[in-house]
Amino acid sequence: MADAQPYAFAFSDAEVRRLMVQGVYWSDITEAFLRRAGVSAGMRVLDIGSGVGDVAMIAARLVGPRGSVVGIDRSAESLAVARQRAAAAGFRSLRFVEADFDGFATDERFDVLTGRLVLLHQPDPAAVLRRLAGLLVPGGVVAVQEPDLTSFAADPATALSAQVRGWLLDAFGRTGLDLRLGANLPRVFADAGLPVPHAIAAQHLTTGPESPEYEYIALILRTMLPLIRRFGIATEAEVDVDSFEERLRQDSLRHGVIWSSIRMVGAWARLPAG
Repeated sequence: MADAQPYAFAFSDAEVRRLMVQGVYWSDITEAFLRRAGVSAGMRVLDIGSGVGDVAMIAARLVGPRGSVVGIDRSAESLAVARQRAAAAGFRSLRFVEADFDGFATDERFDVLTGRLVLLHQPDPAAVLRRLAGLLVPGGVVAVQEPDLTSFAADPATALSAQVRGWLLDAFGRTGLDLRLGANLPRVFADAGLPVPHAIAAQHLTTGPESPEYEYIALILRTMLPLIRRFGIATEAEVDVDSFEERLRQDSLRHGVIWSSIRMVGAWARLPAG
């Protein structure tokens, strides 16, 4: 199956919190990307790997009441959160379907196929795009965002920042993820039989006491901790996850660190019109 690779983040309250923070963190960048890819009023959008619904809700705002959005995910727990959030926000043209990418079938056809931080967790990203792009109308758009995880860095690097970077990249790498998938998206599109995509990269640069990096990194570290322990990368005592966010903040302020987030690469291509 194209999406049989285990997801690196197990569902939990901490994971929901991470996804919420992640949604806010990337919201402006994702909205600008979708606008650039041509998502606009009246379009029908298929959002894959919807999680708790952040990208689907951005798309729903862009397409408006004359358009529609279908979000799919294989996690019933995540979709329950997504449905609650969408209802609270008043989206009537947005619905969520529990399905994996191989098993999703519909007679609907879409103008846009999108997803963020989803192909990263697939053993064959090109196969996923190839299959689901078949649900687009002629002239439809494939528009996805994926990361280059190796671009995450602190300047100047401190002992603590280097340690957490090493822990996370080591853990992600041992799960079999392509750490530079974002940079490789043009190749993924080619392997999927799609047109050569346009691509653009965006990255947060933050510093100071209010930088969002401290919470975001600490949440990723918390949800990755079972894998970090299992792979023997670090012990729970070495990580000390409960104090990590504040330790990282104080370490960064003491050394005047500027954080570079992962680089988020957005690639989009339009299918032939007929």
